Amino acid sequence: MAFEGKTKVYIGVNDSFFQNSNLFIVEDSDFQNELINSKLISELNQNISIEFDFINKFPSTSYEKDDLLTELSNMSQGDWTLMLIDRFDLTNWSINFPKSSKIFIQKGFEFQNLLLDEVLSEVKKTNIASEKNYFTVAFDLGMSEDDFADLIDLFSQSTDILHFRVKQIENSYITFEYETYLDEEKAYNFMLRSGAIETK
Repeated sequence: MAFEGKTKVYIGVNDSFFQNSNLFIVEDSDFQNELINSKLISELNQNISIEFDFINKFPSTSYEKDDLLTELSNMSQGDWTLMLIDRFDLTNWSINFPKSSKIFIQKGFEFQNLLLDEVLSEVKKTNIASEKNYFTVAFDLGMSEDDFADLIDLFSQSTDILHFRVKQIENSYITFEYETYLDEEKAYNFMLRSGAIETK
């Protein structure tokens, strides 16, 4: 299933053991790689674009955290989530998602899977309709065996096509019926790029 959406991830970082500066956390290569990989995987696998935004002041109390959530909710349009990273002890870090009240203790900056789950859950909750659409599409029956194999492979592997079946073979056309979360226009464009000669 292919989702389409975008979300903003607000990030706060803090090192309770070293109060002078938190820049070394953000600039750490492991931390940056987690951000880059999260963004890339989300766009490729979930079709969700992530925008990162760092908050200026880390909320050190539950009261400040609640105030921050209220502030972000009032100023944000669309999907968003908040990730707070703080040192738990000398070897572990706390990864906190206050919006969903989830807290994880991790060694190092390994948060991409946690963040991706949070992002997907947020976008599904607010933006994505679960309604499935059913369309038919016709292709030229005179295509080569290789082209036909490529087409079946495309249908089988594409996350945009949930299910498909051959509905009719008549004259010079082969018609498929397929199930998708795409709307009519996006489904039409998808099939057009795939070589369809008629869509319904």
